[in-house]
Amino acid sequence: MTPPWPLDEQVLVEVTVNGYDFTSDGLTYTFYNPPTVHGAWPPYGFSDVSTTVNVFGTSLVDSEDLSVRFRPHSSNTNGEEVDGESELKDFVVPARFLSKGQVSCQSPNMEEMFTGNGIVECSVDVAINGKDFTDAGVVFTFHGFQPMSCVPCCAPRKGSTEVVLDLPPDVNPKHIDEDGLRVKIDFGGQRSVEVPCKVKGKTLKFKTPKVRRNFFSLFLLFFPQFFFFLLLLLSIV
Repeated sequence: MTPPWPLDEQVLVEVTVNGYDFTSDGLTYTFYNPPTVHGAWPPYGFSDVSTTVNVFGTSLVDSEDLSVRFRPHSSNTNGEEVDGESELKDFVVPARFLSKGQVSCQSPNMEEMFTGNGIVECSVDVAINGKDFTDAGVVFTFHGFQPMSCVPCCAPRKGSTEVVLDLPPDVNPKHIDEDGLRVKIDFGGQRSVEVPCKVKGKTLKFKTPKVRRNFFSLFLLFFPQFFFFLLLLLSIV
């Protein structure tokens, strides 16, 4: 057991077998002020998608064992008790030190905690030594739903078409926070656009953006014809 120590500092740890002669191999141990945690951003993520989570607090210290713990609560969103406390386990992930007031980590995969399309709320805490975690009550919520359909499945490039994404029947729309809700439209990996999304009953609704061809796309489209015309012109000359 470590003795109480008045300062935040690194000390040498030495061993003796006779009470007089101590080792001198430079083994160190660090005493630190207990950290606190007061927030996490973003506060939401998906169960099967890793999210970069920034955890904010005080007295955070850089350490090889710096860790963040996601501890599931004992009941899910439908108010059903999870069968046995023994089935609930902690998810501990490595953390990256950013400052004395902030660390970051990647959220763990929580698919095994889901039996449907609800949510799982987890307490988020930090341990500098990977063992002694804070107990602040900060919550991160994992969503498990996936849209079932997209109607309509196509629309004109001019934009402003309302698109409806149907949610699974066991999803409670009240648990979806619209402030962070977005839909990303990916244009073949070349670029993407994010648009706001709203919860309407058991659906998500958004409007398509106006799609413009960029210069690079036009270049790829017309360059072969231009190159062929140039070769033809040179052959005539």
